[in-house]
Amino acid sequence: MSDENEQQRAEIEELRRRLAETSGLLTSVLGSRSWRLTRPVRRLAELLRGGGPGGGRPEEREGPAAPPAGSPAAPPRPVPAAAGGPEDVLAEAQRRVPLGRADIRLIAFYLPQFHPIPENDRFWGRGFTEWTNTTKAKPLFDGHDQPRLPGELGFYDLRLKEVQRRQVELARQAGIAGFCYHYYWFTGRKVLDLPLRQLLADPSLDFPFCLSWANEAWTAAWDGVSTEGVLIPQRHSPEDDLAFLAAIEPALTDPRYIRVHGKPLLSIYRPGLFPDMRATADRWRERALASGIGELYLALVHNVDDALVDPREHGFDAAIEFPPACLECVDVRDQVQPYEPGYPENIYSYPALVQCALDRPAPDYTLLRGIMPGWDNTARRKDGTLYLGSTPALYRSWLEGLCRYTRRHLPPGERLIFINAWNEWAEGAYLEPDRKHGYAYLNHTALAVARFNSPRAIRRLLLLGHDAARAGSQILLLDLARWVATRTSTEVLVALGAGGELLEAYAELADVLVLEDLARAGASASEVPWRLREWAGDGIDLIYANTAVAGRYLPLLASFEAPVVTHVHELEESLRLFAGTEAIQNVVFRSERLIAASPAVAANLVENHGVAPDAVDAIHAFIRPRNAALDPGDRALIRERMGVGPDEVLVFGCGTRDWRKGPDLFVDVAAALRDRGRAGFRFVWIGPEMRGHYPNLESGLAARGLDAYVRFHGPVADPTELFAAGDVFLLPSREDPFPLVCLEAASCELPTVCFADVGGMPEFVEGDAGLVVPKGDLGAMTDAVERLIADPGERRARGATARRKLLRRHTTDLAAPEIFHVIRSVSGSPPLVSVVIPNYNYAHRLEGRLESIFGQTFQDFEIILEDDGSTDGSLEVLKRYASRRSLRVFAHASNRGVFEMWRRGIEEAAGELIWVAEADDLCEPDFLETLVGHFEDPEVRLAYCQSIVIDDDDEVLGDYTLAFPGLSSTKWLTPYQQSLERELADGLAVENFLVNASSVVFRKPDPEALAGFPGDFQLAGDWYLYLRLMRGGEIAYSPRKLNRHRRHEGSVIAAVDAERAVAEIGRIHAYVLGEHGPDHGLAERMARYALAVWSRTRSETELDEFWRCYGVSSPRSAREERA
Repeated sequence: MSDENEQQRAEIEELRRRLAETSGLLTSVLGSRSWRLTRPVRRLAELLRGGGPGGGRPEEREGPAAPPAGSPAAPPRPVPAAAGGPEDVLAEAQRRVPLGRADIRLIAFYLPQFHPIPENDRFWGRGFTEWTNTTKAKPLFDGHDQPRLPGELGFYDLRLKEVQRRQVELARQAGIAGFCYHYYWFTGRKVLDLPLRQLLADPSLDFPFCLSWANEAWTAAWDGVSTEGVLIPQRHSPEDDLAFLAAIEPALTDPRYIRVHGKPLLSIYRPGLFPDMRATADRWRERALASGIGELYLALVHNVDDALVDPREHGFDAAIEFPPACLECVDVRDQVQPYEPGYPENIYSYPALVQCALDRPAPDYTLLRGIMPGWDNTARRKDGTLYLGSTPALYRSWLEGLCRYTRRHLPPGERLIFINAWNEWAEGAYLEPDRKHGYAYLNHTALAVARFNSPRAIRRLLLLGHDAARAGSQILLLDLARWVATRTSTEVLVALGAGGELLEAYAELADVLVLEDLARAGASASEVPWRLREWAGDGIDLIYANTAVAGRYLPLLASFEAPVVTHVHELEESLRLFAGTEAIQNVVFRSERLIAASPAVAANLVENHGVAPDAVDAIHAFIRPRNAALDPGDRALIRERMGVGPDEVLVFGCGTRDWRKGPDLFVDVAAALRDRGRAGFRFVWIGPEMRGHYPNLESGLAARGLDAYVRFHGPVADPTELFAAGDVFLLPSREDPFPLVCLEAASCELPTVCFADVGGMPEFVEGDAGLVVPKGDLGAMTDAVERLIADPGERRARGATARRKLLRRHTTDLAAPEIFHVIRSVSGSPPLVSVVIPNYNYAHRLEGRLESIFGQTFQDFEIILEDDGSTDGSLEVLKRYASRRSLRVFAHASNRGVFEMWRRGIEEAAGELIWVAEADDLCEPDFLETLVGHFEDPEVRLAYCQSIVIDDDDEVLGDYTLAFPGLSSTKWLTPYQQSLERELADGLAVENFLVNASSVVFRKPDPEALAGFPGDFQLAGDWYLYLRLMRGGEIAYSPRKLNRHRRHEGSVIAAVDAERAVAEIGRIHAYVLGEHGPDHGLAERMARYALAVWSRTRSETELDEFWRCYGVSSPRSAREERA
């Protein structure tokens, strides 16, 4: 009977286990991102079946869509109860994921406690390792994932170097950039350092690493906090500070050690335990510089006792986030039934922790974000803590969110994310394969980082508009599409909610899909995702929605899983009237960033829709301005066709005839002028009727005696063709964010009269481009128009100012790069090109240089200006460009030399291609467009063009086509592409014919090519770098004279010191001979060239001095020839 009872109990336990597993699966699915993202498809199915809002079976109805992680305003979400999901059912096999080139570095904390040590033998028993606790763990409730059992690596022992080697292989394949070893040092006593010693002794374990000093006492409670049960105490002192630094110096100077901006990264786990952490940091920095380690990059861990501390308070460079510490917990104990009441006591939600982490705002100090695959330390501690609900997919979603944060908030070089941990098995925080998930967490790590770890420009951009009608926002979208398609390397696709007059114009630029056509075609719910993917394919980098109205279509595009930027043009009344609540919620919750058409629009989003102020950028509307004034004869002809006399003042209004545009007020102003006895004016309104709005406005003109004063013209394709014949633009709008028609009027030099506080136009008009009157004051508006009618001089002056403002602030070529910069930052995609400008005292040249760059036909770039301690007001000049999002300025207090500025600029660069544009040179508008095209061939490492030589007054002095007769008289007449070896044979091994850096674009060097640069090069650093970065690749040349190289007395190239020049030439010659093998004939050519340079300022009889400076073993024949 007892056996039967035992069997029944076992069956009951098995049923409970299955029920818990099924419940977990269901909870995970209903709370998953995929379930949320496919809600629009299920909703579309209802619509296709004819169900209206709230239709369908009651059990299928859903509430409002939850906002995605990281949205500008997101209310709390329901929290799934427990772990479990489709990806948890079977152990996942290892995937091979193409990772691309590293941009964001993932660093995994590494626990070395997987080999026996005497201390653990004494404290816990012979042979104790981390596996001892791990394997003793037991499940504490139904569905509790314990014990955790390893997969491929087994219960490994780190005394075997083969284990470390396989760990490195797995980590590298998962996109992890290095390990951060927990380092145990107790006043001179090293513990658990065998894996680190093995690593340092074996260069073949070629994997980056750094150290995190676990500077707490070793306690029996495994927490480093308890005062009882201290096994190894920790005593900090100034003497111990220096002893510690000396002990880790071999690691810090190892070439594999992880560096940030060239500085070795050292992490401190518990900075609060030091008596004076700042003093210790200062002590370390001073000793590191004195000992040859160099500058340190110090990072503290945000732990429980150092929660959210500003690292600068301790003299540190950064803080490291260390989940689950310092993140809000959501208690879910009521969702499980422990076998032992009250134990475990601490059970929290992993999904809620993820949401808390993703919602965390960026502090004003450098925060290196952290993540954990899971957490359950009940194997190690009786009163342990666990987080329920971790799945590989949710972990990946968290990691992708941190990648986006890192791209947005941290500069290149500091883009590190720390994973807690690689192998904390007794804490349930590990990436290594186990028997339940297999390689799933490693695979999802690779999938996440691969999306961000290819520093490439945006390849595919989906533009979303609500229709193709001929109206302001639709024209803006068309202009932006044209700019992106013609000025960047990005492929544009356009999705429109409905068709319209501009549909054909869109189709000329891109593939277009009208979304409403899918529903009209009877597409089923299951067909919508693949129909969209069939049209767009995979790999949409970002969705740009052009209006809040377009927000109603965002759910249909959710399957692309691309970040969304929405450009909001509407103020509150228009949002309610035209967009509606659902579309507005879609915009706010689904957009990772918002662009507002004016500060007024931004303020409305913040005040009325809960958008965080730092989640919205105000970028004013823009147009392509009219190029030239109208010929007087054409002006007279247009006025005649409209029935306007040559001496009458023509006042225009423009827009759809709806309430917010105020066409009724336009007529009322004309009537008031007439009633005042004012003559010699004519009002013309351009734009279509709107059904249901003012049906009798036009027909009632005669009854009011206004038909001789007011005319409604109807819509036209280009209003500026009529505006050019006008005199004043009247904007009677009751609400208008930033109307394009005013900019179009300004392009025709018409002053604008408008109301205050109805949108963004008063900010443009100000006090000089027209007149602004109190909101709703029709009398004041009439006064203003009458004033301009009566004073042609004032009218013309304010109109001319309006055009100047337009050209300075609101053209497509100014605004589109700003929008594209926001798009890039949200998508996590860097620019294709980084332009590095090294500047020293070129204030008088900077404006010309910057304008020549901003004026490029190719616009997918950022600008990094490295100012080398200028004293001539250069930084004041740069303040004029402060609003340019694509420009970053790094001002250095002291002069360090031009090639040091090169190095710093290249390290900061996010782009795949580098253009070092010297501050005093100029270029043609199609310079980048021409040279960037060469890099479509992946073999090309460097491309350059022919240069025109100019003087201080911009006068042309010649070019370099025939500047090297000793090498060739024909080489630079025609384009070519060839290998570095052939280029060396053509003379690049002997002398640098890439005379001017401004004529060169090259691929960003990898750290190996940049290592040791610039050294002490002052003259030939460019030549040296070119040779290093072109190894194994090809060079391309265009004979077009697209660069303007300025030669003047103050330039580096003009101030050549013979001894230094020959010494640097000798170093490069030695490098070439060392890299490519000795060549007697080449060595002779090299020596002759170096001697020729020497002879320009020094006597050829000083041969001993020459050979001393040159430093290359002299070919005997060359010496004999000169003897």
